[in-house]
Amino acid sequence: MTTPKHTAPVLLSLILAACSGKGSSGSEALPATTAATAAAVTATATATVTATATATAQANKPRHKPPRNYEALQAELTKKCPVADAPNNIEQKEAFAKSVDCLKKKMIKDLDEVLLPLKSADKAKFDALMKEQAEWNRTMEKACLLEEERMWVDFTTGLRDDGTFRSYTWLGCYSQAYTERTMYARTLASGKLEPLVKHIDDTQKSGAETRDALADIQKRAVAFLANPAAAQEPLTVPDWKAITDELATLIGATKKLATSTCETWPDLAKALGGKEKCLAKAELYYYVQGNNSTVSAQ
Repeated sequence: MTTPKHTAPVLLSLILAACSGKGSSGSEALPATTAATAAAVTATATATVTATATATAQANKPRHKPPRNYEALQAELTKKCPVADAPNNIEQKEAFAKSVDCLKKKMIKDLDEVLLPLKSADKAKFDALMKEQAEWNRTMEKACLLEEERMWVDFTTGLRDDGTFRSYTWLGCYSQAYTERTMYARTLASGKLEPLVKHIDDTQKSGAETRDALADIQKRAVAFLANPAAAQEPLTVPDWKAITDELATLIGATKKLATSTCETWPDLAKALGGKEKCLAKAELYYYVQGNNSTVSAQ
């Protein structure tokens, strides 16, 4: 440990004073000024320990009530970040985008309620969660681009359509993802895991269906990347390289995110049935952050 520069002379004077005593017992009283300094150092050390203990206690203290359940959180966020009715398609998309931006800000606020106390109280957990969130951000970027493509691409013919509903699925993916991550953050910040545990259990069926659907279209996308279909007006050839990249990112990230969650939050892993069950359940949970099994142009 490196000694702070402003305390080094004080500690040195104490050491020298102790070593210069006339008797071998070291029982001779310290000079008044040195004693006062020693008392000040002791008081500072005590204050530091107390402050650290207080910070740790605050980090472990529930800061929010957890959502009653996922549906209740959806209802709350719909009120706080509504999608306003608009007179035409363009303005309706703008209204939807505004709602999604509102949800993103809500998510960030709730994540801060988890992260900021950990920064001083548990640096290792803070770093792990920061890394996890960065991975989640990158994954959702790819996942929502993929979800939009799934709306327009026919994975049987290998051709892509387009239309005025362009971007609604992409926005819907982010709307779902930000709500999911708010549920995650707010539950962890509250210290009461039951709502998140129940929600993760509730996602298992849809998570497995989405995993299987993505695995199927991944095989088709790889085949079309090697041997693309010819365009047929007005249909076009999809960007198979981008689609296969998005699929690979999402499928790989579900395991990474599950590992991070189960290792960073051992209490959550225990509540889900232990590490192995946590890994399996969290993987399926991360498949449906923004994606679904049934989005398709077919």
